[in-house]
Amino acid sequence: MMARTAQQAVTTGAGHDWSRLFVQISRVVLLFALVAVFVLAYSKINDPRSFPISKIRAQGTFTHLSEAMLQSALGTIEGGYFNIDVVQLQGRVEALPWVERASVRRIWPDALLVSVDEQQAMAYWQKSGLMNQHGELFYPDKKSFPQGLPQLNGPEASNMLLRNNYIRFSEMLRVLHLKIRQIDMDARQSVVVVLSNGISLVLGREKIIERLQQFITIYPKVLSANIATVQQIDMRYTNGFTILPKRVSE
Repeated sequence: MMARTAQQAVTTGAGHDWSRLFVQISRVVLLFALVAVFVLAYSKINDPRSFPISKIRAQGTFTHLSEAMLQSALGTIEGGYFNIDVVQLQGRVEALPWVERASVRRIWPDALLVSVDEQQAMAYWQKSGLMNQHGELFYPDKKSFPQGLPQLNGPEASNMLLRNNYIRFSEMLRVLHLKIRQIDMDARQSVVVVLSNGISLVLGREKIIERLQQFITIYPKVLSANIATVQQIDMRYTNGFTILPKRVSE
């Protein structure tokens, strides 16, 4: 009776070992299977032929841009949904002169959404460019220039100063119902403002705000009645100003 009991104990222990070995082998096989699935999935995702982009959508309010221009800027779309370089595509779109900023993002399963903020031109810059409301310069085709903008001319890197002057001067001149047609700044930062009534206002390079305010003060009292005969007003004098009359045609 005791011998049988011992034999049963030995048999039971061996079966338990085989069961543990089977579980361990099953786990290893499952692990290899999961790794294989992961490798295959990774390979599939990174295959440029997988999940190709077939649609491009444009988002924004456009005046000087079009969806066709944006698609042309994107060029050939290389890669699939998961491995396409959206940063590179964004750079291509932002290289367009009329694009202030852009973003490109994926839309599952096969589309790109291109969101664009178009440049808002505030003034003409020199003879070849435009200035936006932030004072930044951009250079689109001249055929696309808007009509009726003020002209700002100045030395290199003076665009922000001229932008700030334009805004400040415009606010001050509003009381006279006058607008700015042009501002010229030379290399010494001497300023001449051409007003909407055709008068050139010489402000010089010092105390330009005080001189403009002096012009605003005297304009309705002294100048407005005979303004049609005035070509230029020089405000660079401490105690007054000089007037250059228009030439009388013979």
